[in-house]
Order: sequence, then C-alpha cells, then structure tokens
Amino acid sequence: MNEQSILSSPEHARIFREEILFDYKLSRKSSLDNPQAIILAGQPGSGKGRLSDVAKAELHGDVITVDPDALREFHPQAKEFRRTHPYTWSGDTHPDASQWADELLKATVSGKKNLIFDTTLSDGTWASELINDLQAQGYEVEVRAVAAHRLESELGVNKRFGESLDAKGHGRHVPAAARESIYDKLPASLDTIHANTNAPIRLFNREGAELYDSRHDPRPAGAALTAAREARLKDPAITQGLRDGWREQQGWHRDLPQNLPDNPRVDAYTRGNLLAERSTHQVVERVERTAVEAVDVDHLTRIRPTRLRAGSALGIVGLALDAHEAADTARTYRRLQGQGNATAAESELIHFGSRSVGGFAGAGLGMTVGAAVGVETGPGLLLTGAAGGVVGVLAGDQLAEWTDHRRIHRQPDGQGHVWHYDPNAPDQGWQRRVPIDASLDQIDNPTPGLLRASPALANQLNYQASSTSAELVLGAPPRPRDPFVQASAATDPPSAFPAPWVYQAEQAEWRREVTIAYVERGLSPRRTDVADPERAAALDRAAAATLRENAAHSPAAIAARYEEAYVRHGWAAYGPMPDAVRQARTDLDSLIASDGQRYQRQRNGDWLSDGLIDDSTARGALRQELDATREVVRATLPEPRPVETPPPMTPEARLRDAVTGAYANAGLAPDAARLTASAAAVEATWRSHGLDPGTTALQLRPNADGRYALDSPIASLRLAADGKTYAIAAMTTTEEIQRAEERQRMPAAPPNEVSTPPPANPGHAAPMRLPGHGRPAAARSPAREADTQSDALVAQYIAATAQGDEQAMSAACRAMEASAFGQRFAEESKARERDRLQRLPGRDHPLFAQAVQHLERLGPDVAGYWDDLDMERMAGAIAHEAQRNRLPAIEAIVPTRDGQRLVATWRHPDNDALNATASVDTIEAATQPLAQSLEALCEETREQARQAQAWAQQQQQQQHGALSR
Repeated sequence: MNEQSILSSPEHARIFREEILFDYKLSRKSSLDNPQAIILAGQPGSGKGRLSDVAKAELHGDVITVDPDALREFHPQAKEFRRTHPYTWSGDTHPDASQWADELLKATVSGKKNLIFDTTLSDGTWASELINDLQAQGYEVEVRAVAAHRLESELGVNKRFGESLDAKGHGRHVPAAARESIYDKLPASLDTIHANTNAPIRLFNREGAELYDSRHDPRPAGAALTAAREARLKDPAITQGLRDGWREQQGWHRDLPQNLPDNPRVDAYTRGNLLAERSTHQVVERVERTAVEAVDVDHLTRIRPTRLRAGSALGIVGLALDAHEAADTARTYRRLQGQGNATAAESELIHFGSRSVGGFAGAGLGMTVGAAVGVETGPGLLLTGAAGGVVGVLAGDQLAEWTDHRRIHRQPDGQGHVWHYDPNAPDQGWQRRVPIDASLDQIDNPTPGLLRASPALANQLNYQASSTSAELVLGAPPRPRDPFVQASAATDPPSAFPAPWVYQAEQAEWRREVTIAYVERGLSPRRTDVADPERAAALDRAAAATLRENAAHSPAAIAARYEEAYVRHGWAAYGPMPDAVRQARTDLDSLIASDGQRYQRQRNGDWLSDGLIDDSTARGALRQELDATREVVRATLPEPRPVETPPPMTPEARLRDAVTGAYANAGLAPDAARLTASAAAVEATWRSHGLDPGTTALQLRPNADGRYALDSPIASLRLAADGKTYAIAAMTTTEEIQRAEERQRMPAAPPNEVSTPPPANPGHAAPMRLPGHGRPAAARSPAREADTQSDALVAQYIAATAQGDEQAMSAACRAMEASAFGQRFAEESKARERDRLQRLPGRDHPLFAQAVQHLERLGPDVAGYWDDLDMERMAGAIAHEAQRNRLPAIEAIVPTRDGQRLVATWRHPDNDALNATASVDTIEAATQPLAQSLEALCEETREQARQAQAWAQQQQQQQHGALSR
C-alpha cells in the first residue's frame, strides 16, 4: 500500500454516496424496531460464504451485508492495482475499503436495517464493543463462526485465487502473516465476546452443520472452536480431500508459468508482475510445505501406521499401507499404460508410494512397496515395508512432485544435452550449464557459464515439456462438480441449515430439505420443498452452466487445447502429438463423473465404472450427468485441426534464429533490416573462419561503455572437441555489421553465385544464445552427474514396480539411498530444515529446552525418534501439552509400557496429590510440525499469564472492596 493509492476525501465520499449507497439500496430495506445483526467470524478461506447465504435466506433477503472485501471493487484504481500487484493489490484498496465498511455499517445501523457483518473477528475487544453498541440501539445480535482447520482454510484461499485468476484474470490473495494471525486469535476473541457480552455464539462446520451454541453448551466458545478444528483432521474423508486438494494446487502452480500466456484475461504486464510477486512472497514454497503437511496428516489419520521399534539391522520404521488404494493404483497404472500415457502411469506409481508411506519409494528415501502392479486379487494385497528412509525430513509428495517437475522442466535436445526451465523465472528461458572461454586473451581458461536456447530450440523444448505436462494432466484430470446439486438462493425459503437443491431424476424435479427451525441437535423439524416451474428453470440453467464448465475440463477438451497449441506453434516439426492426447481428443465415451470415478460408455448407452471389487453402473442423476456432459463436450468440442508439418529450417533461417536469440538475450529486438544485416555479417564471419553453424553459438558483446546496443559486436563461440567447452573463435565487429547494412541499402546487383554456410548437422542442436559475459553460473559438477544417476535409478524403480519385481524395487531404493544424489538431497534437506527451525520463536521456552534434554537422555531407541529433527518435533508437542496441563517444569519423560505414548512428569515438593503429568501420542508428536507446536506453546503461555493477571487484579479489587466496607 502506498499513499497514492488512498483516495482524496471528496472522491472517497462521492463514491460512497453515489455508487455504494446506490448499489446497496439501503432505502429499499426495511427499518425495524428490533433489527437483527449477525456477525460472521472465520479466518480467510474458512467458508463464511455459506453462513452468509443461510443468514440472508433467514432474513428473506431484507438485509445489508457489510463485507470490506466486496467494497474493494468500488475503488476506481482497483483494476490497475490488480495488474501492478496481482497478489497484494488488496492492500492498495484496504484504507478506502475498510473506511467504506465503517461508513456502510453506520448507515445501516442508523437506519435500523437488518445487518450481516462479514468479519474475521480477530479483535475480540473491538467486537465486544460493537455488539454492546448494537444491542444498545435495539439490535438482536448473534455471532456465527466457522470451525475450519488451518489446512482447509489455506487450501480455500489458494483455490479461490487460482480459480478466479483462471476465470477472471485476477484473484484476491490474503498475506500469509495476516492469515496466521487471524487463525490464532479467533478462539480468544470468541472467549472475550462471551465474557463481555450476552450475545449467543454459534459454531458451524464448513458443510453448514451446527456444532455449538453457547446458550446450551457450557464449554468456552474458544475451546469449542479449537476442538472442532482439530476434530476435522480426524475424518479420513477430509484428510484425503485435503491431500488431493493440495496436490492439485501444486500442479496448478507448477503449470502456471506455461499456462499464463494462454490466458486471454492476463496481459503480459500482469503476467510478469504476478510471477515476480509469487516469487517474492514465496507462494510456491508455502504451497509445497503445506502440501507436505497435508500428506503427513492424511497418513496419520487415514493410513494409521504401525511403528516397528528398533531392532532390525537398518533400525527403521515400517509403515502399514492402504491395500485398497494400492490395488486401485495398480488398475489406474494399467489403464494409463493402455492409453499410451506412460508418463502419467509412472507418475501415478511414484505418487502412490509417496502418499501411502510418507516417503518416496522411487528415490529410496521412504519405503519400498511390494508387487503393487500385476496383482489384482482384492484387498488382500501383500505390501512390505523395507529399507532406507529419512522419514520426517523428506516428505513423500515433495519428492514425487520433484519428479513430475523434472519431467516437465528438464528436456533433452537432439544431442542429448539436458536443458532446464525455471517456471519462477520464465524470462530466462531454457538454459544449460557449460564451460565457456569468453575471454580474448588466447589462453585456455574456461569459466562456468549458461547457454540459453535459441527461439527455435526453445520452441522444440516447449513442445516436449507441454507434451509431458498434458500427459500428466490427462492421467489425473480435474474432478467435475455435480451439476444436479445447486446452492440455494437468497430468494428461496430460509433454512436453519444449508439446504441445496438436488435434482431427482426419477421424479424429474428439483427438491431441497429445509430445516424449519433449530430446536435441539438432531430434533429440528424439516420439510421437503419442490421447485416451482420458474425456480426449476433457473436451476436447470445453473446445472447447464456447471455442465459447460465440467465439459471445458474434460479430457477431450484438454486434448483439444493442446492440439491448438501444437498447430499454432508448429510442433509437428519436432514430433507427433502424444498418444494419450490423440486418444483423448476424440474419445467422448470415457468421462470422470462428479463422484470422482471414471466411467466408460457401453454400446447400449450404459456408463460402467471399473471397480476394484465389482463394477458399478451409473444410474439416476449420475447417468444423466454423464449423458449431458458427453453431449455438451460433443457440441462444444472444435473440429480436429489439420496438422501440417512445417518445412525444415533452412541454414539462413537457422542463422537468423541464432542472431535473434543473441539480441533477445541482451534485451534487444532489432528490426528486420538490422536483423538481416547482422545475419549477413555473421554469415561472412563464419565463412571466413570456417565455422560450423551446428557447433557455433552467438553472444552479444558489450560496447566500450559496458552496455549492449543494436550495434554491439557479436562473438561466435565454437564447441571444443570435448563436446562441452565453448570458446570465442571469431568476432563480428560493429563496423562489419554497419557495412552489411549499407550494402542492403545499395541497389541490387546482378545475381551472383553466393556461397552459404554448410548445412547444420541435423543431429546437432541449433545455434544457441548466451547470457552477458561474466554472469556466474555453475559448470557441470559431480552434483549434476549425481542428478543424472538419480534419474536412472528412478527409471529402474518404475520398471521394477511395473513388473512387480520386489527385489529389483528394493535394490533401486537401496542404490538411491547410497547414491551421491540421495545422500546430498537428504543432507541438504536436513540442513535447510535445521536452519529454519533454529529461527523459530519459542525455542527458548524453558519447557521446550527441558523436553529436549530429557529426550536426548532417553535416546532414539526408547523415545522412538529418528534423528534430532524428529526429536525436536516430539519435544515441541510435549512442551505444549505440559504447558496446557500447567506443569511448572518437566522433571522427567517416560514412555508407557506399550510405547505408544510419552509422559512428562512434575513432582510437587510437599504434596504428591498435587503432582502433574502430561502425555502425548508418540506418532502424533513426531508428525506435529515444530513451528505449530511452538506457536501453540507461546500462545498458551501468554494466555495463562493473562488469566493470572486478571485473577490477581480481581483479588486485589475484592480486597480493596473489603477494606472499603
């Protein structure tokens, strides 16, 4: 936010008076003697929108909703802010939007209108004052909060931004620090409101079910909220949805740099700013970390591990796997292989290994899986835990995503050189590291440098990367929405709980179950409403819009978009479309339904899903959904584009491509005349020095002032006999380029035989451009050799898994663990994690230090931790639990007999009856993020200090009152 973004007072007032008040139509809302005020509470992304819809329905739409986020749109510069600061633009509108919210709130209250106030409720004191003020003016006030776990709301924020960016070209992102602060403060705010007002507080889950009402439940509201949040992660369906949702976000961010240019709603200026801000605010890094946490939580909840104590030669933990999911993965693998989509099939295997065991089986940094492929004898699948792991340090999905990332962003050229593309720095293009002797001292002294692909080679690499990306997406297409379940509108009869409209195929009508009034949990009266013809027509239109959206994300539509890019960019010059794309392009009979299952249309029109135990046929609304989706896809799918293979590039065209790249790398774009002249001058240089275009790269050299210009000289770098090193072999001077340009302006001479450079070796990479001289980069190193070795080991693991060869799988895992890459990856990850953890606030808390000390004394065999990182996670969880139980200190930590829990103890010096203990589940403690535990520990400590201070003040006041009497 900057001062220039704040509107002048007259302009601010004019917009409120002429636009906001007009748009909100306050004069049309009823003025009441006892209006109602419903204050909504919840962190960003928690799902307050559902509560708002219910509240509007209860008040029959006769209500003013005050939402500062909605008021941002009235700022006249909002559109430009979104272009300049795609992630942080809301901060530019915040001063005016928040002031408008205050003004709209005052106008609503002074008019005695019903009110819905959409807030995060992070300040309980301010909210209490607001509630008391509203009640003093005759309002009946109620607080409704959403109980959503942090993993859910964070996913909600990320999905909301991504979906809005795809659909509208912009999204609203909430800063991470603000999200965390609001989430942490909300329980205490509810307690403050409960202590200082008589307003009822009600809690709802994201689905709209009521969980708590302060009028009937004696628990403190803050404690009820915290318990409800944590209970969300005990539901396997929720944790699996979180795991899959965060994986989708990883994929969305992975493909964003490549997809942005194809989004017509995002211009080049916004595109550059968006990627820059995304990098500055470490959005991708946070998504990766949270996705890893979601995998861990899902593993803990849904695939309950069995901990095997130390005793084996390797001293590691074996984890129980979900056999049903393994068999399902096997079927998916075979189906994708049958579609010619080996890329997605292999990705499915790797992701299964990572999400099922919390490690990356393919990289040997987790567990090896038994013969998961080739076995389909039902759930009784034999799966084994095996060797090698750095569990807790290297999260499985992170390495699985790493593999998918490498498949897309590391591409070989025709010579086998591997090029790299950084999606966070798209302006750098495709690069590879090589030794470069860019000096003119005639001494063999190459230094590390970067080669950048020419435009033609970059186009080829884009083809390869896009093909891989398309195969991965087609292997796991987005799950569609159910078109026959539509949310209710404000004009529908109110319901105490959310009551969506559901289409009943047998009766051919829309119905909704309306809760008439809240009485007692489970005893509320209900009725069934049937949509009248007008409402049914509106619901039909909404269902049709959902079907169109689903069709746009169907495999056939995805394949069609790839085909369009394939034709537009002339990718036929580099190879065919992937088999998976060609098959999906015309296959209208294989669809994903809203239940997440893949259905195949039979000759008789039935839709059949190939189940693990038995097949299922789509019936009722599900069949209508599939039939309708198929018809929409068929009607909207463009005709297949004719594919023409472009003619091979001529030597002249390759030369112009290399020269264009050299200029572009220096940030220059010559006009046609200068490009032609430069190419002619470089051609003469190559001819006079006998340079082979197939082994020569170009580099623009700076002028005497150190800057690059269109008249800068162009260096020709020749590839040495070692096939790696480039050195300057010739220089095309500024004067030679100028003479070539002068010759172009002369009248055309009679045609003479003109010699041309020898044709480029078709097996060699096209000429490439180089960055400016002197830019540091790493040459090919042992680490890079280790990366290549790791790719080969991953390939061995995939092949062994596909064949069900357990011994070969185990061998590949062990080799990866022992490889330079595996050891380097593990050590680097550990080092980064240690560095991050050392900076966490709360490490100096006495209870944490004591917990660490006692766990070190117990040792890993007794306490059950792997390494120091695992031990610190346990210590954080124990310290927090000890603080919650008000232990003055931790004098000892002992495991229970079954080894499932660790117990912290404190002994009262005078009275054993006052001894205190605190215990934690060993596995839960080992998987609880240290940052989360320390934050909770500090907050609990502060809260207890506040309570102690309040108690002391109360005692002092009582004593003072007694003395006064």
